[in-house]
Amino acid sequence: MIFWLIWFLIQTILYSYILKNDFFPNSYGFIINFLIKGVVWSSLGLILLFRFRQQLKLPINKLFNRNFPLPFWIILFAIIIYLLGSAYLYSHGLSIIKHPFTVNGSQFLGITIGAGVFEELVFRGGYMNILLTKLTTWKANFIQMLMFLLIHLPIYFVTPMNILGWVNNIATVSILGLVFGWIFARTKNLWPSIIIHCVWDTLTFLFLF
Repeated sequence: MIFWLIWFLIQTILYSYILKNDFFPNSYGFIINFLIKGVVWSSLGLILLFRFRQQLKLPINKLFNRNFPLPFWIILFAIIIYLLGSAYLYSHGLSIIKHPFTVNGSQFLGITIGAGVFEELVFRGGYMNILLTKLTTWKANFIQMLMFLLIHLPIYFVTPMNILGWVNNIATVSILGLVFGWIFARTKNLWPSIIIHCVWDTLTFLFLF
């Protein structure tokens, strides 16, 4: 709850004041967002891992390994097919955003890489890793999914969004949270959830969902 309140305050200040200030060009807004999120989230992730290192299901030195079993590849392939198919149906073809890797053209770094790495470190590597020592996999997964969903709510408050947008985003984040949590528990490796998370965000961003 403390982290939620801190992040809500940061997002509110960031989107309501800092990024609207003429001192910061709009094209550099994503860099500011990426740096702030990187500092805040990576700090929390490291605090969780080292402060509660005796309560981790998967120790820090085994958090990143080479375990990529078949379920990971199936989910990754299914997500890629689903997103490409959805993009094709949505726009009657596959049209990638123009200039995705330039400052003026996108928020590529923060959306596709930052979110996947920072959020997985905190929610799966941190929170769920701790919960798995106290609860069953399904209970731990459900709780971390709720936490994952709640941390996304601040951005909904500070960006224009109708009811349908709220419902769609809440449903999507909930399902993805469960998938990321399950694959982390199944593989005992943080890389698979990071990769799937980054692939989802990347394709969603590139094809302008």
